Amino acid sequence: MQSNSFNVDIEIENDEKSDNGTTESVDEGKEIHGVFILGRIIVIGRIIRLVLLIRSVRLILLTDGFQKSMRLTVGGNKRRYQKDGYDLDLCYISKRVIAMSFPSSGIDGVYRNRIEQVAKFLDEKHPNKYKVYNLCSERTYDTSYFHERCERVMIDDHNVPSLKDAIRFSKDVRNWMNADPENVIAVHCKGGKGRTGTMICIWLLESKQYANASEALYKFGDRRTNWDKGKIFQGVETPSQSRFVGYYDIICNKLNGLLPPIKYLRLTKVLIHSIRGIGNSDGSDFSMIIYNNLKQVAATCNFGTNNNCQYQFDSDNNRVVIESINSEILSEEVKVMFFSSNKNVPKYYDDCAFFFSFHASFIESDRLFIPRNDLDNPHKEKFWDVYNENFAVEVLFETVDQ
Repeated sequence: MQSNSFNVDIEIENDEKSDNGTTESVDEGKEIHGVFILGRIIVIGRIIRLVLLIRSVRLILLTDGFQKSMRLTVGGNKRRYQKDGYDLDLCYISKRVIAMSFPSSGIDGVYRNRIEQVAKFLDEKHPNKYKVYNLCSERTYDTSYFHERCERVMIDDHNVPSLKDAIRFSKDVRNWMNADPENVIAVHCKGGKGRTGTMICIWLLESKQYANASEALYKFGDRRTNWDKGKIFQGVETPSQSRFVGYYDIICNKLNGLLPPIKYLRLTKVLIHSIRGIGNSDGSDFSMIIYNNLKQVAATCNFGTNNNCQYQFDSDNNRVVIESINSEILSEEVKVMFFSSNKNVPKYYDDCAFFFSFHASFIESDRLFIPRNDLDNPHKEKFWDVYNENFAVEVLFETVDQ
């Protein structure tokens, strides 16, 4: 009997433990479920707050005052069209030539021209009499806004067109202008200044509105600048762009509108003058990439490691001498970029220290000398504390038969 009683006691005790375990499991389950619900409520609350914040920001961005302020900030003292209910980063360089910034949508439309407003302006002012030229290689838009009267010339930001594209552009504009005396063109890149100014100046030369590159470049910049808003000259942006306008001047006035014969060049030497005080002060921190036809890599050289070149610092003459350059033969448009591994050397356009572009057929006496003010990036006054007035790049070539 004692044995049975002992077994009963054990069973009762086990049942009590089982009941307690079940109760504890239920309590733990309720607690976990509560935490899960609370977590979901917190997440949903955060999502709601984010949505409300986005809506609030969107409402702010859509207010006329905010958009106007942003456009004025981005546009600076560029001349704007502010009549007849319009406020556009757009101006007439001549009666039949319009320069403007990129026709944008979405967030970009907050601080640049809204494409709907640009289309409305052109349809109202020049119905069926306008053609739009997009010079951006990096972006486009729905061309139906402009009734498909659009042409695209692929030019990278802060860079130059190929001269073949420049001639094609001029021919297309001439055909359009000759079709109707009321026809106009609207030319844009992103900001409506560098690439836009380059191509408009090319047309001004082609159409004989100005006698030379200097006059055309000044005319564009003067018309694009609102002198009442500031004294920054809103002209063609980089020295290389101005250089290519100069090439087109020669094409128009000396070559009867034709490209010069193709010239093939072997790069023999690069000299960087007045290097002391820049980066490592001896050029060892610099490297160079050369592009043929603006896109194809012709050479990559690292000065400090003598990779694909022979580097020397000429201390007596304060210059870097680069020889034995392992490069392809160069022709037509050539772009040369310089990079520095020293953090004290500023980067700007094209995310490099400095660069320049030239056309091989315009090289005379197998030599190209580019002073500081004609180098892209060092031409900016804000970098003159880095690059002194004697800073320059000299390139020597050898003409070869191909």
